[in-house]
Amino acid sequence: MAKITIYVPDQEPIKVSFDEQAEITIGRAPDNDLVVDHESMSGHHAKLQQEGDGYILVDLDSTNGSKIDGISTGSGPLSNGTQITFGKVDAVYECEEVVEEVSEEESFGGDGESFVSDMQVDIAETSVKAAGFSNLSPLEKAVEKDQFGKVAMVAGVIAILAALVTFGAAASMKVG
Repeated sequence: MAKITIYVPDQEPIKVSFDEQAEITIGRAPDNDLVVDHESMSGHHAKLQQEGDGYILVDLDSTNGSKIDGISTGSGPLSNGTQITFGKVDAVYECEEVVEEVSEEESFGGDGESFVSDMQVDIAETSVKAAGFSNLSPLEKAVEKDQFGKVAMVAGVIAILAALVTFGAAASMKVG
């Protein structure tokens, strides 16, 4: 079953389940399947369109655009956990993933040897923080100081060392 949770700023999340619907329209206009009242939404902003076992997002030439996992797009496939942004309204698409059962013979080639795949993967160029994500580290994020701060610190250390040398030289002259 597919569902979407829409997070309109300053409102309670809108959770909608849809199953077997060929198309779900989203926008501010009252004739949409999902009416989202937010200034960044167009009257007819986007639609979720069934394609095969899943859905794709199709932006309907909205003024503020749509994003899938942080990337502006005209359309694209949706999978479980996909982050969608309609203008300035965030949403999360969820669906039950269909998992094919694979026998041990198929996964290991039948002879117990490990399976080698010809599948290619690419490392993502960008990532998007999941909605509700929070950093649990007790350490603060390290922030690189500006160059002026570094120069000022080095100058301060040199000044202190020069003062100590001068004070040491003056003290040794008084003793003698």
